[in-house]
Amino acid sequence: MWVKKGRLMTSDFANLGYPCRSCGKIIHTGDLCDSCKRQLNKDFEAFTEREKEEEERKRGKTYYTK
Repeated sequence: MWVKKGRLMTSDFANLGYPCRSCGKIIHTGDLCDSCKRQLNKDFEAFTEREKEEEERKRGKTYYTK
């Protein structure tokens, strides 16, 4: 708790840390470890790409008549 709030510096106590919120790996800064951050970004990019493709598909099915 003290490390996470910045009251204790991990540079002074190298063995101190707290668990990643996703996988539980011991980290020294932030809420997620680097691998979980990368996976979250990758999942977000895939999600936005799917949303974009779905929107384009919906737009492509519209027919106009006079």
